[in-house]
This record gives sequence, C-alpha cells and structure tokens, in this order.
Amino acid sequence: MLTYAVFSCTTAKQVKPSLKEGLHGSCLLTVVGTQSVSLLGAILCDDFSLYRDAILFLSLTLWPGGGMLYTWIISLTFNRYCFEPVDRDYMSPPDWINMGAMGISALAGATLLDAAEESTLLYQFLP
Repeated sequence: MLTYAVFSCTTAKQVKPSLKEGLHGSCLLTVVGTQSVSLLGAILCDDFSLYRDAILFLSLTLWPGGGMLYTWIISLTFNRYCFEPVDRDYMSPPDWINMGAMGISALAGATLLDAAEESTLLYQFLP
C-alpha cells in the first residue's frame, strides 16, 4: 500500500523532474522491499504452521507484483541509459540496486519453490 501511495503521489505531482534527474537505482527499492516481504513470508511459514498457506499465498502474490514493478522500472531505466548521455559522474551508487533487485527476486522465487513442496496450496505450481 505504501508503494502505491508513493507512486500515486509522484504521478499526481504538477512539477516533475526530467527522466535523467528523477529516475535512478533507488526507485528499485520498491522492488527490493516487495521481494523482501515475499522472501520473509516464505522463510517464516514453517514457524507459523497454523497460517502456513495464508502466508505462502501472500508471499506468492507479492512475488510477481515485485516482478511487475521491476519490469516497469528497469524498462524506464534502460530507456534512460540508451537515450541520455552517460558519464562517470552520472552513475550514482543507488544504480547498483539494479542488480540487487533481480538478485533478491530470484532468491524469493527459489525460496517459494522450496516451501511449495510441503504446501497444499503451492504444490500445484511445482513442475
């Protein structure tokens, strides 16, 4: 909900920064946060066995949501890299989040697959 609130406020602003100034790696923190909650649910589902399927369902719902956010934001970032001049000072430390967002997405997906073996809800998604 917080992610949607931030994006809604950004979208509704009258004065917006240019793509070069406004889009950088820290925008992908929304993806990292979403995938982190998905990963946390997949890890903690064993400790809360009474709510295991509900937690795994929430984790399964958040995982593709984070993937969708990643696709949107990295497409805009790629567009920025292709059509804006890039120099050494232009690359900021938050741009390293680009790789971390995909890394945590892969980890969350693998952890969900591992948890699916013992879940009646997610077992049907296994190959």
